[in-house]
Amino acid sequence: VPAYPIRYMVGENGEENGYSYSIYYYEDLYKYAESYKDVFVSREYADFEEEYRKFVYDNYLYVPNSTANALNGTVIKDFLTVSKCLSKAAAIEAIKKLLSNYTYNLEAESYPENEDQVVYFLTKSKEGICQQFASSGVVLLRMLGIPARYVTGYAPSVNKANETVLVNNMEAHAWAEVYFDNVGWVQVEFTVGDGNGLGNHADKTGDMGDYGSGS
Repeated sequence: VPAYPIRYMVGENGEENGYSYSIYYYEDLYKYAESYKDVFVSREYADFEEEYRKFVYDNYLYVPNSTANALNGTVIKDFLTVSKCLSKAAAIEAIKKLLSNYTYNLEAESYPENEDQVVYFLTKSKEGICQQFASSGVVLLRMLGIPARYVTGYAPSVNKANETVLVNNMEAHAWAEVYFDNVGWVQVEFTVGDGNGLGNHADKTGDMGDYGSGS
């Protein structure tokens, strides 16, 4: 649930009141994204998107060899094999189903520093917070040849339109975004259960690495 800053708020006496945000939530938009690819767009946009798409496929499919080799040596290999020919939406559904067998736990034990965090989560711990779910979803998508990136931000609870909410570290969250050709980046939620915020647990399970880009 990304929150986008739209203006900086200043009080009557010049005091700084912070940013005002607009929050957009599109539940399971990935299910429909592929149907938008044939929607008419301007030639200028189509040309730009084609160039950007090349950049995306060059930079957002990267998985470290050590991570790929480790996962290919586990039961995850069977999942990847049967999921290779799925559409992007179907692959996302398959990964969500796989991760539904894992546990969201803010009190999960810290991961060993010498372990690949994604491999450890998928094959050993099988419990964690949104960082592990989002990063694992991104890695699995990339191993299926689907460009994806890891995103962090905030997921505040908003009950009605035009409601003012206080956003703090308890609303910190991580999710994935998948690139759909001719459409763009579409957010995907892989975290199960009540995984809407990290709070002070954000660093407890270690650095997830940079899956937001190709490095």
